[in-house]
Amino acid sequence: MNKEDLIKMPLEAKIVYSEQIIQEALKKYKKTAIAWTGGKDSTLLLWLVRRVCQANPWPLPSVIFINEGDSFEEILAFIKEVSKKWEISVIELKNEDILKQVTKVGDIIKVEKLDEINKRELKKLGFNENTSFKYIY
Repeated sequence: MNKEDLIKMPLEAKIVYSEQIIQEALKKYKKTAIAWTGGKDSTLLLWLVRRVCQANPWPLPSVIFINEGDSFEEILAFIKEVSKKWEISVIELKNEDILKQVTKVGDIIKVEKLDEINKRELKKLGFNENTSFKYIY
């Protein structure tokens, strides 16, 4: 289906079409997860996937919220409210090791103060222990 055809479809047809794609994906990929930012796009995706799972005997894939340390309080409250209302469990991921060095965007992170896991990953990117970088999320 091309973009023009999708744009012309009524909303209910777009929902059905989207659910068909999600159903195919969930059948094909047994291990799935939904990255939920609390924004409108990822919330819509979560709503659609939840509908598909409710219509079939399937569990909802893992729902993951990546906390980069600068989330608006309104987003955090929205995620808490919706996850309670929809009875979903949300896995929150964050890099505590990096976040303990920053208080705001633009702060400097010193590689030498990071744990071995982060140092190893940064070394792959060309950073060494004598390097620092800005927290820009």
